[in-house]
Amino acid sequence: MVKRIMGMVMPSQRKASLYDNLEKVLFEWPGTKEKYRISHSLAGVLAQGASRSGKSSAVAKFIVKNWFKAGFGGLYFATRVGDADTIKKWAEDAGRANDIIIFNRDSDFKFNFMEFEMGRTDIEEQNINAIVDNLLRINELIANFKGMGSSKNEEAFWKETFTTFVTNSISLMLIAGVNLSMSGLRRFILDGFNEEDVTHYYKLISLQESSASYEEKRQAFNELQDWRDESSFLDCFLTANERTNLDNDEYNRMQELGDYWLRQYPKLASKTKSIVVEMSMSVCRPFQNGILKSHFTGGFNTELHPDRTIFERKIIIVDFGVKQFGTEGVCGSGIIKMLYQQAWERRDLRAEGPNANPVMLFIDEFQYYINKKEDTLFTSTAGGSLVCNFLITQNIDNIIMQMGDSSPESAAKSLCGNLSTKIFCANSNVATNSWASEMIGQYFVDAQTTSISNGDVKKSFAQIMQPKVPVSHFMMLKTGRKEHNYNVETIIVQTGRAWKNGENFQQVTFSQKY
Repeated sequence: MVKRIMGMVMPSQRKASLYDNLEKVLFEWPGTKEKYRISHSLAGVLAQGASRSGKSSAVAKFIVKNWFKAGFGGLYFATRVGDADTIKKWAEDAGRANDIIIFNRDSDFKFNFMEFEMGRTDIEEQNINAIVDNLLRINELIANFKGMGSSKNEEAFWKETFTTFVTNSISLMLIAGVNLSMSGLRRFILDGFNEEDVTHYYKLISLQESSASYEEKRQAFNELQDWRDESSFLDCFLTANERTNLDNDEYNRMQELGDYWLRQYPKLASKTKSIVVEMSMSVCRPFQNGILKSHFTGGFNTELHPDRTIFERKIIIVDFGVKQFGTEGVCGSGIIKMLYQQAWERRDLRAEGPNANPVMLFIDEFQYYINKKEDTLFTSTAGGSLVCNFLITQNIDNIIMQMGDSSPESAAKSLCGNLSTKIFCANSNVATNSWASEMIGQYFVDAQTTSISNGDVKKSFAQIMQPKVPVSHFMMLKTGRKEHNYNVETIIVQTGRAWKNGENFQQVTFSQKY
C-alpha cells in the first residue's frame, strides 16, 4: 500500500536504515532530560580527573553499564590489579555474564599476532607489511613506556632500515615454510651472515660443485649440514632455495632476498647493523619469557578474534595490566589494541546491513597505551566503523608526555579533540582545568566601578568578559565517597550540543551507587 503525496508516490513505511538505528537513545544524563544516543557515543568520549575523583567509579560505571545494556561488544584493558573483576561485575549487572571472555595469565588462550595477520588475507605481501608496521608500533610503545626517544630525522632513517631488514627476514622465513613467531624471528635475526660467513658459505658450496675429491665434498657437505642445524638463518635460506615449486613471484623474490642477505646486509656499516639488530631485539626480547612467551607466541585462539566482538557481541577483558606486568603488559595489551583497531576499521558495513553492531574500546589509564600517529588517526575515523572510544586519564599532561619530541602539545590536543564528549571531574591540574575553561568559553558580565574624589562619587558601568566556568571551579567538584554522599560532580561538553540550560556545557552529578 502506498500514499500519494503532492503527486509523488511514497512508501507507507520507509525501510529502516543503519542511521535510524544509530539514533536510538542509550540513556539520559543523570538529573537531566538530556538524551545520549548511539551516534553520540560513536563520536568518542574522554574523561579526565584527579586520582579518586570518581571518573571510573561513577562516570565510567554509568556509561559502560549502559553500553553493556544496549548489547555492545568490545574490548577493555585492565591496568591495575582488580580492574578486570570490576568490569566483569558491571557486565554481569547488565545481564551480559555469558558474553564475557577474560584473557589473563591463567587462561589457555594464545594471541600470536603474526599468525593472525598471515591468516587474514591471501595477499602475503600485504600481511607481511602489516606485521612489520605492528612491530614498529610495539617498538614505539616500549620506547614511550621507558621514556626513550630519538630525533625525527634519526627516527625516519632507522625505521626505514628496520623495515627493510625485518621485511626481508619474514619473507625468507615464509618462503621456507616456517611458522612465524617472535622467538623464531629472534633466532633468525641473530644468525644472519656477516662477510666472513658469506665467504665461508660460498667456499662450502663451491667445493661440493667442484672437481674436488669425494672426501673433500663429503666434508664440505657435512660441515654445511652441521652449520645448518645450528643456524636458523642458514636453514631457512637453504630450505627456500631447495624448493622446486616456487611460483614466479616467489622466484623473483628469492633473487632479491639472495642479493640482500648475501651482498647488501653483510656489508652494512657495523654501527648501522648493530643498531638495526638491537632495534629488532628490543621488540623480540620481551617475548623470550613470561606472559608474552606463554600467551603471545605459538598459536591464535579464535575466541579472541576481533569479529567475535562484532557479530557475537563478546566483551573481551584483557587482564595484563601495566601495574602488574610492566613492559610485558604494555606490549601484550598494545598488540591486541592495534589488531582490534585495524580489524574494526576493515568492517564492511554495507554487507552487515542496517543492524550492524557497534563495538566499544574502553581504556582506563589510556596514557600507557598511546600510539601517537595511529591513535590520532583511529579516533578521527573510528565512528564511521561503529567503534565507540572511551578513554580515561588524569589530565592532558599525561597525554602530552607520551607524544614524543615533535609538537607534543598539539598532538595531544588533536587526539583529545577527536573525542567529542568530554567529561571533566575534580582536578588540580592547571593545564587541564585551563583547557576545559577555555574550551567552554566566556560571557559578558555587567561590571560597576565606583570612585570617590573630593566628596564626589562617580559610577561607571561596563561589560567585561569572564569565563563561564572558572578554572578554580574544577577543583571544587565533588569526588564521591561517603563525605559527598557518593555523588561525583562533573562538567560535560559535547560537540554540536546546545544543552537545555541554554549553555554549551552541563554540570552533571553521577552516583557511585549506580
